[in-house]
Amino acid sequence: MAIEALNFHVAGMLEDGETIPAPSPLDDIMADPHHGNAVAVLIDATVRRQAVRVNVSLPQDLLEAIDRVSDNRSRFLAEAAREKLQHTLNPAQ
Repeated sequence: MAIEALNFHVAGMLEDGETIPAPSPLDDIMADPHHGNAVAVLIDATVRRQAVRVNVSLPQDLLEAIDRVSDNRSRFLAEAAREKLQHTLNPAQ
């Protein structure tokens, strides 16, 4: 139930107006001598924040390509951004 526990904790932090920290690199966690022989596992948190309207400019052909494969531009662009960020932050995965 680690996923549920983490999501509950993150939701509480958001409700309290706290900032959600960036994930710590796994190597940093394991290098900390306080963790001894602990086993680290990666748990994805689902952080749902209020959507904010933004104005972006895209080439027309790119916008048309997005529209051909998705019925929701905002969701498509958000998912593409998350995927790119995941790859950039965790290139080995």
